[in-house]
Amino acid sequence: MSLKKLFLVYIGWRLMLFIFLFFAISTVTLQMNFLGGGLSSYLHKPYLWSWLNFDGEHFISIARQGYQPLTYFYFPAYPLLVRFLTRIVGESFNGYAKTGLFVSNISFLIGIIGLIRLIRLERSCINYYYSNISFPDFFLFS
Repeated sequence: MSLKKLFLVYIGWRLMLFIFLFFAISTVTLQMNFLGGGLSSYLHKPYLWSWLNFDGEHFISIARQGYQPLTYFYFPAYPLLVRFLTRIVGESFNGYAKTGLFVSNISFLIGIIGLIRLIRLERSCINYYYSNISFPDFFLFS
């Protein structure tokens, strides 16, 4: 698979996720306990902050403030990279969110490229990528 085709599949996958996000924001009841960034940030920019729910909120907190109680079991590479890149971009709360999403998506693409190179070693498994990207829980990689 060429990198161009991989990138096109990735863009199509992200567009599909945004379509689901659009419908979810307008139809699914808002759960206050799972809002990354807080209610005011979420209501102001729901298309950004909806990607930072659950563990994303903890990783952004670690990147901003370091390890606090109940965050010691998260691995340090991602928050350190987000903190480093956010210092270059600007240390606002939205800056941490955007940098975190950027790092996550670039890491995902690098992982998929590595997976495809591994699959090329085993030609019979080439459909593994397509079956995984179409699986409903594959959005967890983003």
